[in-house]
Amino acid sequence: MTFKARTNTTFKWGLCSVFAVLVGCSQPSPEIPTADLSEAFPEVAKFIDGKADEVSQDPRSAKAWGAYAMSLDAHEYRDIAIAAYKEAHRLAPHELKWSYLLSQQLRATAPRDALQVLQSTPLELHDALVTYRIAELAEETGQLELAISSYRDVLKLTPQHPQATFRLATVLFRRNDTTGALQQLDSLQQAYRESTKLRAQILLSQGKVSEAKTMDAAAISNPEFLPALQDPLLKSLFKHRRDPLYQAMQAVESINQGRAWAITTLEKLVEKHPELVQVRLIYAEALLQQSEFEAAENVIAAGLEKSPNNAMLLALWGSSEIAQSQWKQAEQHFRAAIAAKPDYVGAHADLGYVYEQQQQYSAAIEEYEWVLKMKPADEQIARRLDRLRHYNK
Repeated sequence: MTFKARTNTTFKWGLCSVFAVLVGCSQPSPEIPTADLSEAFPEVAKFIDGKADEVSQDPRSAKAWGAYAMSLDAHEYRDIAIAAYKEAHRLAPHELKWSYLLSQQLRATAPRDALQVLQSTPLELHDALVTYRIAELAEETGQLELAISSYRDVLKLTPQHPQATFRLATVLFRRNDTTGALQQLDSLQQAYRESTKLRAQILLSQGKVSEAKTMDAAAISNPEFLPALQDPLLKSLFKHRRDPLYQAMQAVESINQGRAWAITTLEKLVEKHPELVQVRLIYAEALLQQSEFEAAENVIAAGLEKSPNNAMLLALWGSSEIAQSQWKQAEQHFRAAIAAKPDYVGAHADLGYVYEQQQQYSAAIEEYEWVLKMKPADEQIARRLDRLRHYNK
């Protein structure tokens, strides 16, 4: 999602060095760094300008600088966000939120600086999440001993931490400690695709080629991935978004909570931003959820007038027709979606279902086989394929 122009971003002040940020700059608060908002959505520009005004009113407030940084960060004004985070961190070096978010922004281009920022925070603030991030950054910068000790510290704080357990096993394997790596994998409460893959790599390193191939196949067929890391600090950035896509997702959440009137919010967003396909898709999907098929298809058709080869719009139209058992029309739209985007897995899966409903079993099998090559862990498609093969003998 593009929130703003990516060029002509300007600073009005010279940034402190990372070292100076860590020890605290002694100079007075700088002027506010600004970004070019000329191509931003009006809602985004208004919100960011409002946060900048709050900094102007209280330039010694770390909270104001941090909120300004988050408004920039949430809309991908990365360089200016880093500058604002640094000032928030300078003003409140013991405030974990600003150092943490600063480190996550620095991570992509300056991982050592990101690690230094996190390590500068007081030890009593190093909960499992912060310690895990320190371990990640240590691993990324090749400081494997620090990574190992930090992952172990995470496991002391949260013994059943699958991400830390897996990463520790990975680092131990990099250090040629296969015994330690296997012990960590054995401690996992269940096998994940990633951990099974690592076992295969360990077996291969031990010269057990046949066993490694068997384990690698088991990894590919394992539908369980490591759970996503829960990160409330990064999640809090989401609340600082003001772009139309964010507003559309908020409206859907309201609809799901029983506030049906929020559908009008989606309608107005599409009217205001007719060029935004994602917002149009969200609106049409909301209409389909309410079985408003004709209205949904009108919204889709209007979008296709502007983007006639948009695979997502074409496939969504096909989904509407599936719901109405209009198999021939659905087939046409899914074929068109695949013509526009040949690797569109969802369209292939739905086309297979449409073929199945029309008793074109050989064509359905062909589509399902293609889908399983792309998504081997799709159990629903695998079941459909097995059933069709059984009845199509």
